[in-house]
Amino acid sequence: MRNGVVIAVVLGGFLSGCGNSGSPSEEPTPVGNAVYADFSHSDLEGRDLRGLNLTGSRFVGANLAGADLTGAELSGTVFDQANMTGATLTDANMVSASMNQAVLAGAVLRNADLTSASFVDASLIGADLRGTNLTGVKFLSTDLTDVDFTGATLTGSLADPGTIWPTGLNPETAGVTILERGSNDGSLMAFQHDQDGNWDVFLVNENGRNMRPVTDDEYYNFEPSLSPDRKRIAFTSNRHDGNTTTFKMKIFLMNVDGTEIRRLTSDTMDKSHPTWSPDGSRIAFTGIDEAGSAIYVVNADGSGIEQLTDPDLTAQHPSWSPDGDAIAFSGILDVDEPRKIFIMDADGSNVEQMGSTETTDNDPAWSPNGWSLAFDCASPERGSRICVMGVAEQVSAQLSPNSSGWDSMPVWFPDSSGVAYRSIQGGVAYLMFVNSDGTQPALSNQNGAPGSWVK
Repeated sequence: MRNGVVIAVVLGGFLSGCGNSGSPSEEPTPVGNAVYADFSHSDLEGRDLRGLNLTGSRFVGANLAGADLTGAELSGTVFDQANMTGATLTDANMVSASMNQAVLAGAVLRNADLTSASFVDASLIGADLRGTNLTGVKFLSTDLTDVDFTGATLTGSLADPGTIWPTGLNPETAGVTILERGSNDGSLMAFQHDQDGNWDVFLVNENGRNMRPVTDDEYYNFEPSLSPDRKRIAFTSNRHDGNTTTFKMKIFLMNVDGTEIRRLTSDTMDKSHPTWSPDGSRIAFTGIDEAGSAIYVVNADGSGIEQLTDPDLTAQHPSWSPDGDAIAFSGILDVDEPRKIFIMDADGSNVEQMGSTETTDNDPAWSPNGWSLAFDCASPERGSRICVMGVAEQVSAQLSPNSSGWDSMPVWFPDSSGVAYRSIQGGVAYLMFVNSDGTQPALSNQNGAPGSWVK
């Protein structure tokens, strides 16, 4: 406990039943098209995996040395701690892939799409990244010695001072933002806290250090959403900006230090629940007007606002998939039925209700690895709890423990190993944590509610 808050990131077990255990065996592990499958710790050395669809699958700790994944669909795939020495990933789609603590020495990633991928404590010594799209990639304490970046796109990427770059390459000239030393103290959580009697936006680092307010005024400022590059915060507020004297809820943007606050759009519609797209280019939100409640998207500069859902669906609480291709939300399809969780394509097409539950379901949060949706599930018998549902299986299970509290507003740990959430107990909102196996790593005495958590 530091500065009155505990932020717990616990590596380990995901929900059981989400796929193949991936444990090594004497027989070769069968690998075919396998969306959201689990090949963790499998021995796949030298395997021919060309062109396979492995979207969202897990290869944590797997041996992929010399494997050929040319042209494979690997968006949202997790390669954390994997041995990928000499692997071939030419032309692979690796949008939002996670390769934290992975070894990719001598790997070939030529012309691959690595938009918003993550390399934390990874080694890419001598890797071939010619022509690779590295927009929005995070290089944190990454060894890039002798990497060939010829023709690669690095615009919008982040790196810390601990990242080692190849001789002759100036990362800032290439469009990389270098974080100041000490600014990347683990992942960063934005949360709302009513320290002085009204809600304000706060930030805290993963290890509980450097808790600080971002807003401190007479308005109600809540539902903070950090941009993927951790430079800006979108949030809901009843403040006015001089253009109106009404105190409707609107979405505002500001820098992470609280400066340059401005309204996202100039229209008069009530807005709430902002959430950034994974590439940081758009913001989805709930909009309410005389026609009803719907999901909207808008460019991060406030232009190009677009309505995605019909107000008859009474949609709210949008959450982007980690690859940016879909949006989860809660909605009411039938006035005689409780609110449920839905998924649609990012353009508003192909709306699908998820699973079948007897509870009233709200506020979905898509896990960073793409596997699951956490949401609050309420019933008269047990009140509101945090539940989780596999995107592929669409089978839900209660995650937060039974208690006297009213649990809601889930936010995933950046490594998908658990969820932070708000628990109202005795009229007080507490920031709570639960692992994905249902155990609780920490209890916080901190008042508040999570907004977003960004690595």
